[in-house]
This record gives sequence, C-alpha cells and structure tokens, in this order.
Amino acid sequence: MKKISKKSKIVIIVVACVLVVAIGLGCYFMFGPMPMRVDWSKIREVKNNVTLLTAGENGKPAELIKYNADGSVDENPWKVMQLTDLHFGDKMNENEITLNKMLDAIYAEKPDYVVMTGDIITSIRGKSRAEQLCKIFEKLGIYWTYVLGNHEGDQILALKRKKLIDICASYPHCVLDNSVKYTKDGTKVWGDGNCVVNLLGKDNKVVQSMIFMDSGDAITDADAKRVGVEKGTYDFLKDNQMQWYEEQVNAAVSLNADVKTMLFIHIPLVEQSSLIYVRQSEYAPEDGSSNRVVLLSEKPEFINNLSADDKKSAEEGNIVIATVGGIKTAVYPAIYKKVDGSERVLDGKVIGFFILKDGWSYVKGTVAYEGCCSSDYNNGMYALMKKLAPHVNGLFCGHDHVTDSVLYEAGAYTKEASPVYLCYGVCGGYATYSLYSKQMSNSKDELKGYNLIYIYEDSSFDYYGVQYTDPSVKTPFIIGNLPVE
Repeated sequence: MKKISKKSKIVIIVVACVLVVAIGLGCYFMFGPMPMRVDWSKIREVKNNVTLLTAGENGKPAELIKYNADGSVDENPWKVMQLTDLHFGDKMNENEITLNKMLDAIYAEKPDYVVMTGDIITSIRGKSRAEQLCKIFEKLGIYWTYVLGNHEGDQILALKRKKLIDICASYPHCVLDNSVKYTKDGTKVWGDGNCVVNLLGKDNKVVQSMIFMDSGDAITDADAKRVGVEKGTYDFLKDNQMQWYEEQVNAAVSLNADVKTMLFIHIPLVEQSSLIYVRQSEYAPEDGSSNRVVLLSEKPEFINNLSADDKKSAEEGNIVIATVGGIKTAVYPAIYKKVDGSERVLDGKVIGFFILKDGWSYVKGTVAYEGCCSSDYNNGMYALMKKLAPHVNGLFCGHDHVTDSVLYEAGAYTKEASPVYLCYGVCGGYATYSLYSKQMSNSKDELKGYNLIYIYEDSSFDYYGVQYTDPSVKTPFIIGNLPVE
C-alpha cells in the first residue's frame, strides 16, 4: 500500500475542515434561527386598563378584567381583535409586511385583548419566530391568546406544537394554559393549548367565556380508517375535546346563568361549506368547452344525464363530478341555490358568483372564494353547539385565506335567542395565497386584514371586518347578536 505523504494528509485535513464548515453554515442558514426583521425602536406600549386577575393554570380558566383609574370595574364593552393566518414563515419580505400591518392595526385599534386563530408561526425556524412574537406583545403590553393551526409544526424540522405552546405560555402577557386537560371523568383531552379565558365585567361577573381548542393538522391514517374517510383530509375535534368543551360551557353558566361563550379554533367545521363560490367560466357553458357547472336547482332535468350512482349521490345532496357528453361537469345538488346579486366583477367582467345551501343564511358582504377546507368527517361539533345554544354565541376560525364568511342557520331570531354563528376571520398574512395570486383581484391587499369583536355586559356582541388598507372603515357583520341584513 502506498504511503500517504505528510503534505497529502494536511490537504485532506484542510479539505475535510472546509467541508464541515460549509455543511455547518449551510445547515445554519437553512435551519438556523434567522429571526424576522423587527425594528424594535418602533414598537411601543399600547396603554389599556386590562388586568390579568387569574392566570388560569392547571385547567382553571384565566380571568381578565378592566379597571378604571379609581379602581372601579370598567363596564364599557370589551374590544377583542382577531388575527389569523399571519404565516410568519421563511419569506422575509412578506413577514416584514405582515408584521408591520399587524402593528399598525394594533396601534390604530388599541384592543383590550388579541386572539390568534392559528397558522401564525409556520417556519422551521419557529423558536426564534415565537420568541420574537412573544417579546413584541410584552413590549406592546397587550394580553393575547394563541390557538394552534394546521401549519404549526407540520414540517419535519419545525418546532413541535407542544414546544411552541410552552414558549408562548412562558411569557406574562400570553394568556395560555399549557397544561394537559382532563374531562370530569378523567379522560385526557387531545391537543395542545386547549384553554379558557373568561372576560369579566361588573361585580366581577363573567360576561364572555372564550374557549380555545387545538383543531389539529392532517387526520391520522388510523382516524381516517376509523371514521371512514379518505386519508389526507384535515383533522377534526375529538370526542374528548367536545366533552371538555361542553363542560367548560356549563362551568361558565354556573358562574353566570345568562352568560354566552365563544369557541376559537383554526380548521372550520363541515357546515361552513354551505356558501360556495362558482366561477363564471365554468358555469353551464354552451360553447362546447371542456368544463362546466350545473345547478340542479336551475336545471333539474340534467340529473337524467347522470349515471345511476351519480344520480343517487346528487339526490342525497352531494356534489358530483361527472363526465357527461365528453364534458367534465360539476353537478351541484338542488339544495344549493344561486345567490342573487352575488356576482364577483373584475375589470368590468363577471367572473363568478355564490350559491347557498338550503336552510342557511350568510351576512351579505362576507365572502367564500374557495371551497371550505374542513375535515371530510363531520364530528357533530356544530350539533353540540346548537344543543348548548342559549349559551353559545358562535365559532371563530381561520384556515381558508380568501374567505371571511359569516354563516348562520336561516330563521327568525332575537337578541336573546340568536343563532350560533360560524365566522371566518379575514386572513392577515402576506405570505399566503390570496385573491391576487388567484387572479381574482388586481390588488395584493384585498381581503387582508383583521376582525373586531365587541363584547357587552349582557354577553351580546358585535362583529366587524376590517381591511388593512383602510382601518377607519369597519364593516359590521353582527350587531347586538343579530346579523346585519
């Protein structure tokens, strides 16, 4: 064997060292901290009179209250800001835009409390992002709560969901109980960060119980098989979570017989697919194009063109994708009706419209420009909320980025007997897909913003949508528990 010279050994060592350093630097730049660009000198305190009365540890609700300068309880309505889908990921420029928009909104609104409904920290560099976000709110001096979305921790090297919750919960202004929860019968509750925050009013009475639950990521293969849905669909709230939720509603009622509650999750419920956007270019073309959409409510005779299986499925209320006469056709069952005056116009041309499921209403002006990305499995959560309806205001979620619809079951309502609302928060992040990226708008800012919830002493609430482009315009969706017609 030929002996390696001393000079060759040195060359080998040097090359090896260079490779190690190069690999190390590559890993650092690919997976290292790399915090967001934050101008800390511009972040200032937003003064309010909110006090954390009880931290809410080990499964007990946290309590927030507002005090006047003289020590009396402030009975003015709570002003809660909902932020969702900020997607602080690896796009540095978009992160900076989103962060600045968020801060401008907070300075303009001066909310008492901020809730975030998921997909906030979405980078493999999650630890540095999470710590930055927490430090920002410490400097702002605003209490906030974070519920997990489906993109937190969904990458192989990303910060784990539980660790993210632990980091946030360690900061004084993040009102988040990171303990494991149990139902009254001792069953462990699935998910991370399930918790309750009670907002107090006069005489320290609970005026709203805010319930936060982890709605998961993708359904597990085992769950998909168990409930009979395709693999890869989105997750759903588990039975033990629903039991725990009911117990939290009842616990709030035990403190105030007239109280109402709000549920905050990320992934929407199946019922939120009741409003659907249809592209005009696909709607029943007569020119022989390759795709079309047919509404059986307008063309009931078309059902005769379907195969026996497709016909049966459509009659059962399912959307059917069929090939009829060589044309791929989306057939919507008769339970969907076209919404008059709902046309979407771009550059003077109608590009689409909405259809609505029988038995449902929506607040005019709210939109759903994509299919509802709920789980394929209906776990009965909405039915449970209706069962508890005297004490439930509604659900607030995120997840779908070109949607801000507010849905409720059709009927006559009063302030006291109001519907259970299903509310999408408007997407606040600029690293996400958008109306602009979908070629449905000429502006990157359209349908980007936040929501405001005003909560009153009698547990009623107002709900507004706000676009970043003009915070002075607050579009009312719900006023005094009743939908704006």
